[in-house]
Amino acid sequence: MNSIDLDEEQASILRGIYNNWVNLQKEEIIELDKILSELASLEYNYKSNVLKSESEFEYIFKDDEFLKDLPEEVLESAREKAKNKWSEWYLFDSDTHNALNVMEYCSNAKIRKYFLDKFGSFASNWKYDNRENVLKILDLKHKMANLFWSNNYAELSFKSKMSKSPKVMLGVLENTAMLVKDKMLLEVEEIKQYFWLEKLDYWDLFYYRIKLQKEKYGIDKNEICEYFEFESTKQSAFDLANKLYGMEFKLLTENQEYQVYE
Repeated sequence: MNSIDLDEEQASILRGIYNNWVNLQKEEIIELDKILSELASLEYNYKSNVLKSESEFEYIFKDDEFLKDLPEEVLESAREKAKNKWSEWYLFDSDTHNALNVMEYCSNAKIRKYFLDKFGSFASNWKYDNRENVLKILDLKHKMANLFWSNNYAELSFKSKMSKSPKVMLGVLENTAMLVKDKMLLEVEEIKQYFWLEKLDYWDLFYYRIKLQKEKYGIDKNEICEYFEFESTKQSAFDLANKLYGMEFKLLTENQEYQVYE
């Protein structure tokens, strides 16, 4: 393996791929080809359903009282989207930034809950229901894993990853969750006490967190964002990559396409 100048990690990945395929019998290769073909079709349908479901989502605010704390650039974008649809007021679509801004700044709890529920359920019912696609994809991936002598697809996937097994990764996630849990509980309790709340629902967490930061600690997220303007932040990332790895980024076209040089 190392005769073609691969480092140990690259060689390990290549060995895993080679060992997986080289021992398959002819009928197993035919079965694998069939599985991959079906997976490609199902995954295309899955993504298509998500995009179509998202494209149909629109929410128009006809009362800007609920939006008075939203950043002005967000409101301006919502006004422009409404105008493009020959409508007035403010139109919010399936852009994830819309959901986050509503969760953080909209003063109406019912609307916050609606956005949270909606953004977590695209393509899960009606004409774009993906549940059957998901079950079929899981079944095919399980069959593919069995072809490669794995108990499940997670085991097969981890053969080419740095973590040794799904069990190891689950352990890492569980340890991380334990470290975060105590801090999160303290934050929730602080919010409840500061705003005299008997309970704090999940769709209220982002909203009250932003208010707490501003009122109690004088931290305004919008003011901080001014220091992370997109173009300057992007250039800083390019400069850091150049210093660390000797990579240089050059703009090639007006469509903001970049070529990377080493």
